[in-house]
Amino acid sequence: MNPLESRLREALRRQDPPDGFAERVLERARRMPPHRRPSPWLMAASLLGLLVPMGWGYQAYQAHRRAEAERAQAQLLLALQITHQKLDLAFRHLQTESEQP
Repeated sequence: MNPLESRLREALRRQDPPDGFAERVLERARRMPPHRRPSPWLMAASLLGLLVPMGWGYQAYQAHRRAEAERAQAQLLLALQITHQKLDLAFRHLQTESEQP
């Protein structure tokens, strides 16, 4: 075992606490002021401070999704219009070939 490991083992070995340790900790805990709950108004204001930005973020997200849907709809309509034109052109081409002797 190298010296570093020996020193580390020594530093981390289990030791019993000094006499009266638990009593001192309990006494200090008794002297600490009790934890006070925040007022309901402060809690409501904090909650509102969280919910308002979340609401704005959700509205922005919905607006973004709506814009994407409108863009997709426009692309679909354009694709259908182009397809209609190409099919109409092919149909007219076939009709003119069938009319030729």
